[in-house]
Amino acid sequence: MTTEPKSKAWWQSLPVIMTSLAGIITASTGLVVALQQSGAFNLFAQASSEEAIAASDPTLIQAPLWGNLCMDVANEQGEAPPVVMWECHNRGNQRFVYDEAAQSISLPKWGNRCLSIDTSASGSYSGAPIVAAQNCTGESHQKFAIAPDGTIRASEFEGLCLDISGEYQPAVAGAPVIAWECHGGENQRWFIENLI
Repeated sequence: MTTEPKSKAWWQSLPVIMTSLAGIITASTGLVVALQQSGAFNLFAQASSEEAIAASDPTLIQAPLWGNLCMDVANEQGEAPPVVMWECHNRGNQRFVYDEAAQSISLPKWGNRCLSIDTSASGSYSGAPIVAAQNCTGESHQKFAIAPDGTIRASEFEGLCLDISGEYQPAVAGAPVIAWECHGGENQRWFIENLI
C-alpha cells in the first residue's frame, strides 16, 4: 500500500516566507543607504528644485559656458576690491546672496558689501569694473536684476549687463567682471544655484 505525501498547511510555510521578506527588506535598505552615500539622491533633488534660494543662503555665481569659473571677489582689502573670474572653490569670497526685493547682490563674508558698478570714472559706465563696495547703500549702481536668459542686468542703467571682459575670451582665471552693453553672449550668461 502506498501512502500519499501529506500536503503542508500554508502556515507551515510562513517562516520561510518571512525569512525571504526580511532578506529583501535588508537588501533594499542597503541599496538605499549606498545610493544616499554616493550622492545619487542629491542629484535628483538639485535637478527638481524649483524654489528660489532663501535670502540668507549664500550661493555661487558661475559662468557655465567657461568651465569651472565663478564670480570671485579678489582677496584684497580696501573699500572696493574688484570682482574677477576664478576657479570655483566655494569659499566666502565666492558666496553671494541675491535679494530680489532690494535688487542687490551682497557678499556676506565681509559684512555689508554689495556688488557695485564702479562709478569713479566719469561718463559712460560701459566698461566700468564691478567691485564689492564697502557699504550696501541701495544706490542705483548697486541694483541688479537676474533675467530668465541668465544675464544679470543693471536695473537702473538701461542696457548694461554684468560681463566677463571681452579682452579675456575665452575667459580665464583673473578676468575682470565689468558692466557692458547687454548682448546675451556667452560672456554675459550666468548660473546661480537654484535661481537660473
